[in-house]
Amino acid sequence: MVLLINYAVSLVSAIVVGAVLGMKLSFDMDSFEGSVLFPTPFVAIGLTALIGYLITLDLVSSIIIGIFASVFSKFTNKIFPGVNNDLN
Repeated sequence: MVLLINYAVSLVSAIVVGAVLGMKLSFDMDSFEGSVLFPTPFVAIGLTALIGYLITLDLVSSIIIGIFASVFSKFTNKIFPGVNNDLN
């Protein structure tokens, strides 16, 4: 039960911080730009599962993972610059 609460806290903090950072709320299938709904929650859940497997999770680490996931999703195009949005 505690693990599910940590997943929920990570997910909610990622969505809230993503919205505060000004990410789009809906995702575009023709764009590689990150949004609040994709890939932010999936990065947060994946990182929470990984950190929960490697070390012990608590509430603070779940919040930090959510913040990191939203910042990572916001700046994905700058971290991995090889993707163009040209459809031609």
